[in-house]
This record gives sequence, structure tokens and C-alpha cells, in this order.
Amino acid sequence: MEFGLTIMNPGEAGYVYILFQRLALTKHCTSVVWKTGMVPPKSSPPLIWTDALCVVLGTKADGRITQGDLWSVTYHTRWSLHYGKESGEDGYSLLQEPDPGTTIEDDVIIENRSGTKVIVGIGMDRIGALYMEDILSNENVIFKMAPTYYLGLLSPDQVVEIGRVVAESDQGGQGGEKGPLTPKDMLASCAVALTPHRTQALANVTVRPDGKPAISISYLA
Repeated sequence: MEFGLTIMNPGEAGYVYILFQRLALTKHCTSVVWKTGMVPPKSSPPLIWTDALCVVLGTKADGRITQGDLWSVTYHTRWSLHYGKESGEDGYSLLQEPDPGTTIEDDVIIENRSGTKVIVGIGMDRIGALYMEDILSNENVIFKMAPTYYLGLLSPDQVVEIGRVVAESDQGGQGGEKGPLTPKDMLASCAVALTPHRTQALANVTVRPDGKPAISISYLA
């Protein structure tokens, strides 16, 4: 299914945008910058993606999770992660289990049978968006895939990369060029509640009296 968000910026100022996801029903899940780019002055850049899911492995350093191995998956499935001889090949492999083990259609379950501690994530458009960190061997994780998207605007000179951790509070990291992004690093942010029944949205950027941007979201039928 295709989703779209158009950022309407009629003003004279440009921004860096970030798009990230959060899962309200999944605990201990780390959000990262999933999409980023420029919003030039007087522009309306469209963002388009699909909800085709992938499982990814990551490594973490300096407030960023770098994406590694990737496998395409589907909703309402269970998978087991193996490594080396157990997988029948070099490195990691992901094998589908016949029984999802759940009646919830949005769940994706991953069993770590690799014998190693991993950072395992879920993403869309072949880009990791949400991670579970330090998952021990023989531990299972469940991603309840009903994400809320969040749009953030940063100053145009802010350097941001895909995979940068996005903290939920200002106490969640140092901010700056290294360490997780915090709410105070964003000039403005707003939730974007896209669903299978509401797939298109407009983000309208205005300028407040103090000169900072504000975002309002409207949805297309």
C-alpha cells in the first residue's frame, strides 16, 4: 500500500525534515530517522513510500544505528534468525516459521536463534525505522505494526543521517551532531496519523510570531 505526505512550505525559510515512526503498543523500541531531506523555501516536496515490511539488523555507535542485513517480510508472520552453521550459510539468515503464533494481523515476531546478541529492527521501503536493542539468543521480539509517523523540522544547517536515534525526551541524549536527536533539536514536530484507510496527508508549515515554524496536518479523502 502506498502512503504520501506533502510538506507545504510557502515561506521564505528552508528546513531539514525528518520522518520517524513510533509504535504505541511495542515497548522498549528505539526510533530512528527513517527519511530525511531538504524543504526549500516556497516549495512543496512530496514524500511517498509503501508499507512493504523488512527485518533488518543494525550496529549502534555515536547515537546512530547503521543498517546491515535486510530481509523482506510480511504482516502476521513469525521468523527465526540463525547464524553460521545453523543457517546453512555464512552470516545471518532469517527463516519463516509455519505458525505465526498470534491472531493479531499486524504482528511480526522474530525469534533470535543465532547464538549472538543482536540489534534487530523493522522497516518499510527497505529502510530500518524501529529497533529492539541487545536482544539475547533465544529471546523473541514482537513488533506490533500500527505505527504513528512523526514529521520534524530542523534548521537547514543541521546534519542528519538515516538511522540517527530519535529520543522521546530531552533527557534521552546529548543532541548535537552526535548522540540521539532530542525534541529540543527540532524547530517543530507533529504526529501524522496515516492508516490503511487514510493514506495521504498535507503538512502545512507556517511561521509563528517568534519566527519559529509550526506544522498543522490535514488529510486527503
